[in-house]
Amino acid sequence: MTRGRQPYFEPDDWQPEPLPSGSLNPPGRKPPTAVGTATPKPPSPGHRPTLYGTGLTRLQRIARASFGGLAFVGGAVGAVVAPVGIATIVYVTTCAAGLLIARRSLKVPNVFKNTRRVPRRRRAA
Repeated sequence: MTRGRQPYFEPDDWQPEPLPSGSLNPPGRKPPTAVGTATPKPPSPGHRPTLYGTGLTRLQRIARASFGGLAFVGGAVGAVVAPVGIATIVYVTTCAAGLLIARRSLKVPNVFKNTRRVPRRRRAA
């Protein structure tokens, strides 16, 4: 077949055979399943609990408490020594922030407090 030319079909005497019901329609079929009607998969099992806790390690707690203490002491000394004005507000804010940091670091749970031992599987003999 060349480009631009329409194919030529010879007319013939073929006639489609009617169905037993007398119609020329294609045979009936089941309609496709609608999207979203299938039963959903069961939820997957959750992640395995970690062997490690979710809190801070001892070193992290000590470092944060030390930083908070230094900020508190530095802010307090600065507030006493600095002249009245904006500097005093900055030092008092630093003092309060240091107190908050130290308090939070001491209230955070320990990493090793609520860990549970996962039993090891024994090899089959």
